[in-house]
Amino acid sequence: MTRKKGTSSKSHPSAFAESLERLKPLVPSEHLPELLAELKKPLPSAIRVNLLKSSLVDIAKLSRRYAWLLTPIPFCKTGFVVQKASSSISQTIEHKMGNYYIQDAASMLPVELFDFSSNPHPIILDMAASPGGKTTHLISNSRDQGLVIANDPNQGRIPALHSVLQNWSAANIAITQFPGEKFGSWFPDTFDMVLLDAPCSMEGLRATDAHPLRSISTNERSRLSQRQFSLLESAILCAKVGGQIVYSTCTLAPEEDEMVLDRLLEKYPECIQIERIPASLHVNAPGLSQYQAITFNSQVPKAIRLWPYMFGTAGFFAARLTKNRGIPSTISVPPVADLEKSGYSKFDAKASHAFSDYLKNIYGFDFQDWLDSQELHLAQKGNKVFAIPSLYQDIGINLPFQTLGMVIAEENPDGWQISHEFCSRFGKEFTSGKIILPEEKVASWLCGVDQLGLILPKEVNPIVAVFDADGRNLGRGKILSDRLKNLLPRRLI
Repeated sequence: MTRKKGTSSKSHPSAFAESLERLKPLVPSEHLPELLAELKKPLPSAIRVNLLKSSLVDIAKLSRRYAWLLTPIPFCKTGFVVQKASSSISQTIEHKMGNYYIQDAASMLPVELFDFSSNPHPIILDMAASPGGKTTHLISNSRDQGLVIANDPNQGRIPALHSVLQNWSAANIAITQFPGEKFGSWFPDTFDMVLLDAPCSMEGLRATDAHPLRSISTNERSRLSQRQFSLLESAILCAKVGGQIVYSTCTLAPEEDEMVLDRLLEKYPECIQIERIPASLHVNAPGLSQYQAITFNSQVPKAIRLWPYMFGTAGFFAARLTKNRGIPSTISVPPVADLEKSGYSKFDAKASHAFSDYLKNIYGFDFQDWLDSQELHLAQKGNKVFAIPSLYQDIGINLPFQTLGMVIAEENPDGWQISHEFCSRFGKEFTSGKIILPEEKVASWLCGVDQLGLILPKEVNPIVAVFDADGRNLGRGKILSDRLKNLLPRRLI
């Protein structure tokens, strides 16, 4: 059974040697010493900035605070390799609050292949999304506008995906759980962009907890290649004419990379094309032109075969395709969810403006302006208010979903209590309804402890955004008569 992204396992002792011997003949001879030298080094960690919450200036401050040595990733303007760190990069408050994502540098490449400049509100499908790293990248690069459908066929991986997107504070998002192969017949010519980061053998020559090395049989590679082709075919079918499709794997096995693309070009020679990699990405890593007795379509070398010695990453493969014309296919009817039958009650314009005015009066944040600019609308389910993407229903997708939009607030006896996601994303823009926690209180606050002995203001709403003296967002607190109650989610403590 092939492990999916985000799982963990120890590598088989002989797996590395097997992969290396199999792949060495594919490496240009002049670069083989570089590859062998690189594989002896530990794989450095890398981070990618959440532009919904932070800026590159914030990351520079963070680097100084924790004495990190960061080097930019050439093909990702928001990505940095952590060359040195005096403390764990996963234990900072900035990481817990979703200001950055920890990710191997190579896996930042696929989303950077998309061109977002021509479409301010793209409709995007992430066909095999869990654990969600590339989904957060799609959200950042699209500025959380348009719509991202984060799909994963495995119910067991949905909670991790939901947690990552919740921490990112994404709003124009829907999480679905269906086989990726279904989308081509359900939604032909629908999506502006489709990302298929395909399940694969993970022969990237660098072992990590998420990408273990293990022995792979010829038969398993063949099965994987067939599944990858079926998923990519579905991705092509559900993309609009003129739409962009990115295919990627964390393996260097030609059977799962160039051979899949070659087979697709053979089946649809006039309908798709592989695009050249933009010079702005600073990547010169062409795909193979042939393998064993097979000579590939002349477009295949336009793909990226990222060997570890090139950027000090794990091995990786990616290609961007464009759909040139429609493809006749069998159409089937997808399942449909009705928001009202699912328990959601949409706000009308008057109710939306009243709720927005309430938040503006309390926190000084123009919430209605944000809703309008992001093309979101409000809906209530139970005691929770959600900002949900208008496009989800407007374009006629309406699939049953696991999660839709972002929780904004909960109704309780004291009034509306803003959500952690809302506070962590927009707290820095509040002009009222926030307090600064003394430095000596911060450590215990981050452990979930209520704070005593503070001089607390009397606010119209007792729910306040909490910051430290350096301006770091520390989540929400509730002003009580004798203390500041800690409202950090338990998952962050």
